[in-house]
Amino acid sequence: LYFFTDYIILFLGLESSVAKFTKLYVYACLPGLFSIIVSLSAVGILRGMLKNVLPLLAGISCALINVVLTFIFVYILKFSIVGAGIGTSISEMILASILVFAIVRKAIVQKADFKITADIFKHLLDNFPLFIRSLSLNASFFVLGLTLAHFGSGVIASHYVAYTVMVFLNFMLDSIGIASQSLIAIKIGNSNRNIVLLLSKKCISIIMLLSIPLG
Repeated sequence: LYFFTDYIILFLGLESSVAKFTKLYVYACLPGLFSIIVSLSAVGILRGMLKNVLPLLAGISCALINVVLTFIFVYILKFSIVGAGIGTSISEMILASILVFAIVRKAIVQKADFKITADIFKHLLDNFPLFIRSLSLNASFFVLGLTLAHFGSGVIASHYVAYTVMVFLNFMLDSIGIASQSLIAIKIGNSNRNIVLLLSKKCISIIMLLSIPLG
């Protein structure tokens, strides 16, 4: 991302004043980018361990830390937009550290084997369709934002309001998805195929029923 920032800004067609601050913010956020990836992976692991409360509490705490650090770097230390990026990077590093520590601690208590096996890569490939799904969704949002940028601030503001409502509703449905992921993961680990199928059908039915009024 560091080497392609200029090309991305050129592709977006940003004004010089906006491009300058965008580049500074991206560079300031880069140190925390790896931590974000680690955090997302760690949350998935903790869900499989039925530890859903810890990621929530850690996420809220680090969000508050981000607010405090941003205020310090931007308003007290006068780092401007760079300070916002630094605050984000530090808070993401803290979040990743908390989640990884929790996983390692649990693994040590359970005397888990840290050896990387072929099964890990096999299951990684099994989840490749989910990676394509996430990539496609983010690409569509990127193209949508790029298109709306040419219609003026009024259209962008209206889109942001609608997008915020959509994200809120998605989180409501995602909470059911998180619960189903955790329950199904446990039953898969126990090789209980019948219960896995039953849980999958029930969770899908609940989500379909809720998506009608929410949609």
